[in-house]
Amino acid sequence: MLHRLVKKICAIYSEDTLSKSAARKWFARFRAGNFDVKDEPHSGQPITEKSDEIMVKVEHDKHVSTVEIVTELGIDHKTVLNHLYKTGYKKKLDFVFLTS
Repeated sequence: MLHRLVKKICAIYSEDTLSKSAARKWFARFRAGNFDVKDEPHSGQPITEKSDEIMVKVEHDKHVSTVEIVTELGIDHKTVLNHLYKTGYKKKLDFVFLTS
């Protein structure tokens, strides 16, 4: 039954819209009476709380290395890179430069 439902959903929206494991997770939630479609809060500090601190560091020194940001703020390197990329910065070697 689950396999057929996943196939129907993917046929309507696109091939990679829903995986079987994601469908299992959602159906288990619905069976348990949880119809909230928002994800549960994750542990750890949200990036939004650190994004201002990242931007302060970059605005203070346009050539600050991502390693320096990671060390000073105590957050994951990939998180820093993702945030900078979303705000228009690109990584060149290990330094951050504004692309616009």
